[in-house]
Amino acid sequence: MNCREHFKPEFVNFLVRENIKTEKGDPLSFRSHYFLLDIYQDFSPLQVWYKAAQLGLSTTEIVKSLWLAHEQKMDIIYTLPTSDFAAEFVSTKVNRMIQANDIFQEWTKDRNTVEQKQVGQSVIYYRGAQIGKQAISVTSDLNIHDEIDRSDQAVIETYLSRLQHSKFKWRWHFSNPSLEGNGVSRSWGMSDQKHYFIKCSRCGKWQFMSFPESFDIDKKIYICKKCKQPLREEDRLFGEWIRKYKDRDWSGYWMPLFLAPWVQADEIIQKEQENTKEYFYNFVLGLPYRDNNATITQDVIFSHLKNEQPPLDEDDNLVMGCDSGIVKHWVMWNKYGMIDCGKTENWEDVELLILKYPRMTVCIDAMPDITEPRRIRKKYGDRIFLAFAGSNATAVDIVRFGEDENFGNIYVDRHRMIQHLVGEMVSGRIPFYGNQYKWQEYADHWKSMYRIIEKDKSDREKMLWKSKNGKDHYVTAAIYARCAMSRNNTGKSKTFGGVSESRLNKFGVKKEGAITFEKY
Repeated sequence: MNCREHFKPEFVNFLVRENIKTEKGDPLSFRSHYFLLDIYQDFSPLQVWYKAAQLGLSTTEIVKSLWLAHEQKMDIIYTLPTSDFAAEFVSTKVNRMIQANDIFQEWTKDRNTVEQKQVGQSVIYYRGAQIGKQAISVTSDLNIHDEIDRSDQAVIETYLSRLQHSKFKWRWHFSNPSLEGNGVSRSWGMSDQKHYFIKCSRCGKWQFMSFPESFDIDKKIYICKKCKQPLREEDRLFGEWIRKYKDRDWSGYWMPLFLAPWVQADEIIQKEQENTKEYFYNFVLGLPYRDNNATITQDVIFSHLKNEQPPLDEDDNLVMGCDSGIVKHWVMWNKYGMIDCGKTENWEDVELLILKYPRMTVCIDAMPDITEPRRIRKKYGDRIFLAFAGSNATAVDIVRFGEDENFGNIYVDRHRMIQHLVGEMVSGRIPFYGNQYKWQEYADHWKSMYRIIEKDKSDREKMLWKSKNGKDHYVTAAIYARCAMSRNNTGKSKTFGGVSESRLNKFGVKKEGAITFEKY
């Protein structure tokens, strides 16, 4: 008997015997959550949930992890995208779940913090997936990666090593998907890809719902795919999970928002009309979205190579962007395009470039090295700028130049600047001088990048650019070079390229030209 079947009766008996309640204190019921019943009982070692937002899945994750830790004596690592995210999840979800159930209070009485719960003889560790050193500090029998697509993919891979000495080696991946080939879509592609089938009470057709096939957009109702008649509420109340593929190791569930019986068709239609297509696919349909401006392939760069010497003259607005770190990556740019790139472990090599081109404007990452960039600025004067990268989706300016005591500082919205550069590269506005060998590593760093869409606490959409493997140093150098170029092009202007608020869309990028972030 496999683990899934062996644990199933024990767990069901536990839920009934202990009268388990939700974090709100309500008795656990599957009347309106029947689609979760099989998921509660699924103890496959490898699981993946391709899910929409707001489906009430947190309770499922918490109950199953606590039970496995106590009854099966499994040490568990539970990750969320950041440490703050993990702490909030524990405070608002896990702790409330424990307080609502006497049995969970009994299990966690010895050690109960926001970072870990001692559950009997085992421990559940709650970690952020953005700090590498956390990933190597503990061992695990089960790694649960929640919101894996919003996490640092390099850190997620590091967590695999924590399973090496376990007899279980379980992995569960849950997330709103972002892009094909990233995060949760990798394990989804290896899964049996279960879809939730319901039966139309009018024509008897079994079907899984999809958008827009299961909708009458004008009437704002759910309809049967076959007979096109309205689906009754009881039709959506109960269904059955059906595998698309057999004999696959990963147990996978696709869970769009309209799986939930309490979500009406007009809500789905409204979300489709009011949000970007990318957000609608990821957070409502629970599907990845394809967008040429959401990733960069090496062909985008190599198709614009100019295998010749870059033109240089004394009047060029030559600029350089430099990413700090143990290894310093730099990119050079002038009015003709990208002309050179390189890396070094020594700041002396960076200074030699500054000396070689006495008219060059240089923008250096102000962090994490807080000493050498400031020494270089002090030594070479006003043509050296220190860059501070952050994120402010509500600000008009992509780039802002410091004044008075902050003169010499450049403040850049990293994500919107990356989006701007992506648009310029995709549209062919940036030639690259040299051969493929010269720009290969630069292209590799861009290939690791992908864009996701999130909503902040004010329900505003924001885009974030992340790296699949943490190798984004040339990307950082490129956005700093672009900042320096905008400084040269705009003189004393405080805005990026002289762009005014009236010419910005809601993401703060140009409405015309290379940047297109359309309302789909």
